[in-house]
Amino acid sequence: MTFLNFVFIGALTGLAAMMAAVQSPLVDPNAGVGLELLVIAGVVVGGVSISGGRGNLWGVFAGLLLLSCISPALTYFSISAYWEKAIQGGIILLAVVADGLRSRKNKNN
Repeated sequence: MTFLNFVFIGALTGLAAMMAAVQSPLVDPNAGVGLELLVIAGVVVGGVSISGGRGNLWGVFAGLLLLSCISPALTYFSISAYWEKAIQGGIILLAVVADGLRSRKNKNN
């Protein structure tokens, strides 16, 4: 089952790359640099346990949506873009603390 997941993710990555190539005649090879932390943060904010276990796909989508809405919200409220990483870090910190509390509660029961 894990192998099929990797195959599925690889196919989706290839499809996304083809869609990016079709949109523009020039494809920047560094287009996704720096997004790794955002993706991991979205997964953690979405409710997937850091220490392993299971997660919810819709929760991950909600976490990524929340984190991707920070930059437009800062622009809308005329707040400096320098605060974006600080706000993302605060949200990640809250998600990690909530995960720790949840795992501690499950161990006690």
